[in-house]
Amino acid sequence: MYGPSLELINYARRFNANWVVVASIGHKTPKWPLDDPPVFMPEYEKLAPFRKPFRGRIAKRRKDIRELIRAAKKAGMKAIFHAYEPSLPDGFQQAYPRLHCKAGNQYAKKAPGLAEDIREVCVSRPEVREALAVKVAETCRALPDLDGYMYSNNEGSTRTQVWHRCERCKDIPFSRMMKHLDDAMTEGIRRSGKNIRLFNRCWGTHETQQQYWLNLKMRAEFGVAELQDKSWLPEYVESHRPANMRFNPKRDIPAFVRMLKGGQTAFVYKATWADVNLHHPLNPWMGKYGGHDEICEFSFEHCVRGPRNFHIMGREMQRRARLCRRKGVEGICCVPINWGAHDSNRVSAHPSKWSLNELNVFLFAALVADPDANLQKAAGNYLRRRYGSKLPGELAVMLLDTENVAANAMNLGGPRVSGGG
Repeated sequence: MYGPSLELINYARRFNANWVVVASIGHKTPKWPLDDPPVFMPEYEKLAPFRKPFRGRIAKRRKDIRELIRAAKKAGMKAIFHAYEPSLPDGFQQAYPRLHCKAGNQYAKKAPGLAEDIREVCVSRPEVREALAVKVAETCRALPDLDGYMYSNNEGSTRTQVWHRCERCKDIPFSRMMKHLDDAMTEGIRRSGKNIRLFNRCWGTHETQQQYWLNLKMRAEFGVAELQDKSWLPEYVESHRPANMRFNPKRDIPAFVRMLKGGQTAFVYKATWADVNLHHPLNPWMGKYGGHDEICEFSFEHCVRGPRNFHIMGREMQRRARLCRRKGVEGICCVPINWGAHDSNRVSAHPSKWSLNELNVFLFAALVADPDANLQKAAGNYLRRRYGSKLPGELAVMLLDTENVAANAMNLGGPRVSGGG
């Protein structure tokens, strides 16, 4: 379970989880204090003036994460730290600008308005991999009771995504680039001297952008581009057509997995192609990471944003649980709030403060125990606990049926078109 709060860790304990992800950093920008990697990297002297003002903040962040790790261990679970990669601390780009290069923009000719001068790090460069290894090693040493390090090859604070291209790497296969990043993570763990398991969370690498293209295409046709801050949408849709994309999972994922043969990296992937989907095709890569442990995410992270996004996902999750069983997936991961969220969010990290969306957590627990669980019975038991008395069975059925209403509202007969989940 992703559980960056004491309350979520307690839920994980009640549901007999064996691992809990206690923190998630490195998402989008290190300017956000809780996304800034909690490291100093003293090996990089030019970085010191940028990190010195954050000493108190970094110390507190480490203390908070250690407390969550201790709570997880006390509850009998192993603790994981998650990072969007490649991510480097606030100030690193200013201190070492030469480690950041101009990214090749595949959209420049097709969509001139999107041709930004973006500076990214390229993991084909040994000096970039060295910086990442140093960061990972320091993170692991700063969290001495850590059991697992999980990374996502997408949406890192350096803006580098899996389909990054620049003059240095333009001819290197994407599978090799993915292996470069995995090598940096592995080396960082080795240097820490800790017995820590590595998890590759496949956000961004288990699909092409086709699903996102269809999603955005329908949104543009629906009129979203007429909104003041969405005028870029038609140009983006045209530039991201599948024929224009370079990363090819059918080619690149198997090659990457072959490169890891004999290694201990475990894979974590979404059950479907985005954060929250209802009645969409499930991830075609389930069960295809031969020789490696596989964990499938069941995400209902946007469900806590009720009432605007209220929905219950019992039947959707049952469909996923049964597929995981057929595919021989080793584990299932509950994602009740979005990766990168943390305990400072006084509602989303505390299911006891949710509305009936909390039911999703209990339905998930029932399905982990038995993919064929009676959802009506599970929902009825939850309602009885919540309200202190047995309620008509029709209420449980009605709650489960709201999934169909939400799916129709979100999908409009096709790819997901609603914003914010």
